[in-house]
Amino acid sequence: MNAEGPAESWEPVPRPGIIALQALRWHQIAATAVRFVRANPVAVLVPALLEALLLVGGGVLAGWWLLDPGPAIADAAAADPAAAETAAQAAPVGTSPQEVLFTLALVALCFIVAPPALGVVLSTLRPAVLGRPRLTLSQAWATARPHLRALYTVWAVVTLISLIPTIIETAAAAPSWGTPDPAGNGDTISTVAGILTVAAVLLLIYVSVLIAFAPAAVIVEGLTAGAALRRSFDLVHRSWWRCFAVLAAISVLILIPTTLITLPAIAFAAVIGIAGPLWVAIGTAAAVLTVVFGLGSSYGIGATALLYQDQRIRRENYATDLIRDAAPEL
Repeated sequence: MNAEGPAESWEPVPRPGIIALQALRWHQIAATAVRFVRANPVAVLVPALLEALLLVGGGVLAGWWLLDPGPAIADAAAADPAAAETAAQAAPVGTSPQEVLFTLALVALCFIVAPPALGVVLSTLRPAVLGRPRLTLSQAWATARPHLRALYTVWAVVTLISLIPTIIETAAAAPSWGTPDPAGNGDTISTVAGILTVAAVLLLIYVSVLIAFAPAAVIVEGLTAGAALRRSFDLVHRSWWRCFAVLAAISVLILIPTTLITLPAIAFAAVIGIAGPLWVAIGTAAAVLTVVFGLGSSYGIGATALLYQDQRIRRENYATDLIRDAAPEL
């Protein structure tokens, strides 16, 4: 093979591991993400499922404590409909304080558990691509652990950016909390908050794609948080639409089976809750959500990591480095 790389060679493109060492089309990335999970099932699925279990369990508990109005409030409303109507008029416009606390609780829990799980899963990318033996969970953790500080810093940036729409919506709704709105100003506030939130969501999507590769850059290249964010920006900014399209397609591929499985499971759990103990219904729904979200998360991380590798191949002739490193397996 000549020094210019496999793209200009008549020889077959080497494939030591889960994918040929060349630039990929979006459907190849989608298909290979499944092989990514299968290449190291323990090191990929265990942290993803554990993260999903903690998030689903924490979400159930936080929702139970923060969003449940309680039997006393429900009984009071049933006994005095006029008081209930007055309370409804005094209800906050848009996001309520309880909803804000619930969101912050989930964000805090995600911030704690997501980076270690993400680091362990991403540590399997290079061995899977190069056809190396499967990593044990302890080996994957040993690879990811030195980079956790940088990964947490990157995740802090991602978390702050993701909170922008909630911050805007909360700031717009806060002045009306606990204040009656006889003049109907809540509609104007809701409209303004809605416009600002939509603009914030569009900005969030744009920036999220720009920094999507930062976690992979931390684990695969061993970069610091700032260098990884700049690295992701450099890999994406001239190919933003392609990266967005691939990530959106991957999200749809995850969303469709997730919806088809979770909606019937939640409906079944609701039936159980009506006919039997509530804790059985909640446990059934939580178990299904944990498995589905864990599998979807591991697949999504793999697909994003493969897109990161693909961008490096397209921009830097990274395939040559991969072929050299995979030489013993070829």
